[in-house]
Amino acid sequence: MSRLPLLRSGHRSYLDANCSHCHRPGGPACQSEWDARIETPLGASLILGGSVVDTLGVPGPRIVVPKDLEHWVMYRRLSTATESYRKPPLAKNVVDSDAVNTLAAWIGVLTGLPEVSLASPATGRLYQSPAKIVLTARAQTTNGSIAKVEFYAGDQKLGEATESPYQLTWNVASAGSHELRALATDSLGVTGSSPTATISVLDATSGGGLLGDYFDEINLTGKKLTRLDPMVNFDWWNGSPAPEIGPDAFSVRWIGNITPKYTETYPFIATVDDGFRLYVSNRLIVDKWIDQAPTIHRGTIGLQAG
Repeated sequence: MSRLPLLRSGHRSYLDANCSHCHRPGGPACQSEWDARIETPLGASLILGGSVVDTLGVPGPRIVVPKDLEHWVMYRRLSTATESYRKPPLAKNVVDSDAVNTLAAWIGVLTGLPEVSLASPATGRLYQSPAKIVLTARAQTTNGSIAKVEFYAGDQKLGEATESPYQLTWNVASAGSHELRALATDSLGVTGSSPTATISVLDATSGGGLLGDYFDEINLTGKKLTRLDPMVNFDWWNGSPAPEIGPDAFSVRWIGNITPKYTETYPFIATVDDGFRLYVSNRLIVDKWIDQAPTIHRGTIGLQAG
């Protein structure tokens, strides 16, 4: 029997059965961020190279380190029945040698996660609905070859490609912002994830305005809603822009198009309370992401007509 099918599935099945009841989002072991569920792609699970809470005295420790048992803390935990740091932590009085050997063999053939990046679209790109968006990814691995590249918008899988160039056409009918990423899986079943690219689709029939993503945290995380604002002219004071967002601890990212009438230098002026950044044509022209009383800020940029 070939050993490869066992290495593809046996190690993840063992971790799912013995670890995922705690090591999952919102689980009892949430202080440790790795996710043992078998349905979570390896590249998104933080198993490979993930940080640890208890180092066990290991220098430079990680959850799992490819081809390196010395710095692999999970291997230390699985290889002992010592109550203070054994894994699984409950009802274990003997070491499951078969499981430990299978996991060690898996680590022994890995050299790292596949590398994958989104070549297009670029983050910050704007489209008008209905839009036909071509997603293109670059992927490579040292573990054999790339088996497939999957494309996602948030948690929704859009499709996959199995041959280079890794490409997918996505038809978007409605306005909104989307966080795109690509997952590359190699011939050993190891998956790596690309950085996220955020794009926005504007409603061509809306009559203008800026598309606003509203977040429940001050660092543009915890998105609660997206809406089209005809203009940006708000005074929320200690309030909130929407019922689902907490007061005085939120952030908003507006995205839209402008059409210069002339080729010249244009001023952009805003009165803001607390943090503010302004990008035009992907250039940062005002950077005041600080606590502040209502303050007028001004930036200029040269633009071409049309």
